Amino acid sequence: MNISLCLFFQTDVTSKVIKKLESTYAELRSIAQQIQDFKNKSKATQIDLQYRYIYFNSMNLAVKSPMLYKKGSVVSVFNQKEMMRLLIDVDKEHQHLDVCEVIMQTEVNMWLVYRKSGQRQFAVFFQKGLNFFDVCEEVRKLCEKEFSSVFILD
Repeated sequence: MNISLCLFFQTDVTSKVIKKLESTYAELRSIAQQIQDFKNKSKATQIDLQYRYIYFNSMNLAVKSPMLYKKGSVVSVFNQKEMMRLLIDVDKEHQHLDVCEVIMQTEVNMWLVYRKSGQRQFAVFFQKGLNFFDVCEEVRKLCEKEFSSVFILD
């Protein structure tokens, strides 16, 4: 992290003032390093997130999705327009079914898991680099973490 500090003095600079500035500089450097570490850690967390999901319950119009709240910060691998088009197509194909589960890999090697149980619909989009079993395991973990109080077809 690059920080510039410019000081202007109206009096003569003594050795006492210089020692005090050095100790203050060391503290500022430590704070700057902590800020940089925090910034790097939060970037790593955003990059490590390998999925985006959306949940919709048409009975009470409940919606839960990190895609809706993090405007502009979606990892570049995810193209939201294409994801929504794909989700709409899958939903149209299976709207006559009361219960279904679809797991598919897209042309660009992304995964879509779509579950429908009555009026509840749930979709997860995964980045590249996962296999079928990893996708199933990640969906299970996500359901346990985010939807423990909601019934979704297993």
